[in-house]
Amino acid sequence: MNYYLQKFKDNILIASIIICSLSIYLPTIFKSLSITLFAFSIILYYILNAKKPEFNFNRTNSLLIVLYLLYIIGTFYSQNTKEALFDLEVKLPIIIFPFLFFFVPKHIFSTKNFNIISWVIVFGLLINIIFCFTKGIISWNNSSFDLLYNLTYVRLSSPNHPSYLSLFASISIVLLYKLPLSISFFKIINCINGIKATLIAIIGVFIFMLQSKSGIILLGISLLFIVWDIWFIKKKRIYSIVVLLLVVVSFFLNFNVKALNGRYVNAIEVIKEENDTKKTHNSTSERLDLYKSSINLFVQSPIFGYGSGDAKDVLKSRLKDSRDSYLNSLNAHNQFFQTALSIGGIGLLVLLSLFIIPIIYAIRSKHYVLVIILINFAIGFLFEAMLERIMGVYAFSFILVVINLFIGKEKMKHLKKTK
Repeated sequence: MNYYLQKFKDNILIASIIICSLSIYLPTIFKSLSITLFAFSIILYYILNAKKPEFNFNRTNSLLIVLYLLYIIGTFYSQNTKEALFDLEVKLPIIIFPFLFFFVPKHIFSTKNFNIISWVIVFGLLINIIFCFTKGIISWNNSSFDLLYNLTYVRLSSPNHPSYLSLFASISIVLLYKLPLSISFFKIINCINGIKATLIAIIGVFIFMLQSKSGIILLGISLLFIVWDIWFIKKKRIYSIVVLLLVVVSFFLNFNVKALNGRYVNAIEVIKEENDTKKTHNSTSERLDLYKSSINLFVQSPIFGYGSGDAKDVLKSRLKDSRDSYLNSLNAHNQFFQTALSIGGIGLLVLLSLFIIPIIYAIRSKHYVLVIILINFAIGFLFEAMLERIMGVYAFSFILVVINLFIGKEKMKHLKKTK
């Protein structure tokens, strides 16, 4: 009887975590509901357990709580209190997820459960891809623009940001490549490689169609990781070369299709530009202006920053003479800069530690797929202030906490084997 009760309690917890992972792609209301359901499942677990809570402390996850506390402190030296409080509201998952997972028993973070959570993230993306393309086709039927126009960039990703979807898609490619298909709906062993290759190709095309500049970089990194893994880990040299050639050809075609390469061509032109008096104005040049201004502002207040409520106002004030209205209404478009402006170098060090520490642990435990996932997030942070939107905060906090707990569990298993 105790065995079945334990399985029941575990399944409730796992189901609530799965719902949380699926909510990455869903509107804010579903994220709130999934977190609430997760909290109730933990409470129910210990009510049925009739034992003291089994704490699952993780040092790296505690840094997320430290980061949030720094944002709270940042409200006290912010003049724009309303913006500071709103910022704390958006960033709530940063403290909620490490706190809730603190009460989740360690045995929940088995390899099998980690794979299930990963599959749900991939499955959620595939559903999102179907939704985006269906919406694009419907929009095409009701507009005067051609089909390709409606199936690219923000027209395709709406209501989500193309850079965010590109990040999740790149992560899904790596997960799809490494995850075993035996636990999924697919049972035909002989077709595993074909199924994986087809799904990876579909996700790759989706990223190309999103036309996100950061997405193209992330896609390249994820695909090069696959090539590296096939060559060095699986020792299949010819297969690795074939995959590399396919990657090169696909990128070549993408960069030479006029309907898809416009944003990349503009970015390259801005980077090559030397004459500032005849500066080309597009999203890339605007971001470069934001980055330069952010660096200059950070140098003026490097320790504590300008406060979690004033960072955006300070940046807007510096750019008030800009002829680009776009610059006067958004953040630094770089999470590292945005954090540095909000809570200073102290907060920036904490944020960097959230990447560096788990990457070191993942390399030591040879979980290279987790390294690539974290690198994907880090690069995504270079192009977007992802912790300024609930979708980015939620996804980053949830995935980072799960990764850290899984690495911690694997580390404990390794220590037991060496004893």
